[in-house]
Amino acid sequence: AIGATDIIASYLVPPVLKKLMADFPQIYPIVQTSTAESLFSLIQKRKLEFGLFFHTPELPENLELQRLHKIIYKLVIRKDLKRDRSVLQSFIGSREVDDIGNKRFPTLERLRREYSGAKITLSSNSLMAHKSFVLAGLGVSILPEFIVKDELASGKLSALFDQETFQFDMKLVRLKNSVTSLNAKIFLSTVVQLRK
Repeated sequence: AIGATDIIASYLVPPVLKKLMADFPQIYPIVQTSTAESLFSLIQKRKLEFGLFFHTPELPENLELQRLHKIIYKLVIRKDLKRDRSVLQSFIGSREVDDIGNKRFPTLERLRREYSGAKITLSSNSLMAHKSFVLAGLGVSILPEFIVKDELASGKLSALFDQETFQFDMKLVRLKNSVTSLNAKIFLSTVVQLRK
């Protein structure tokens, strides 16, 4: 049993499980999605072996974090609105949903260098919702490239500051000093193999 944010569970976990379940048909994976705080609680109660995240609020003292991979992100806007200043100044936030103490948003700060009035106008901890909000013309969002590559290729979305690289770590969170099960070791080694 593992936890993952919705976007990791929807896009990055399925190919890992496909390989794992083909190699080990007797396993029965359980993938729980929720907010980071809720998944932390389940990890602490030993109901989940670990969780996979892009952003993590401050960890409880008994949890530890390991950085697994760098994931490329794109700051995107609906292509037909890329000159609309009101949309360009509307940033769709996510980190503040799971981490109310967080006051620093580097992507928003970068957007403000170009559009001084940029501010968070809408927030959701679902990156799939972010994609839908951007397609509806509600603002701009920073999203993993793997979930917007088709929309960028088809011209529905456009990347802002495409000459710049936005990267965030995929992180593993688990109990400190916990013994990793064989299933978890195989899962994590498969994640590494498939990301190469």
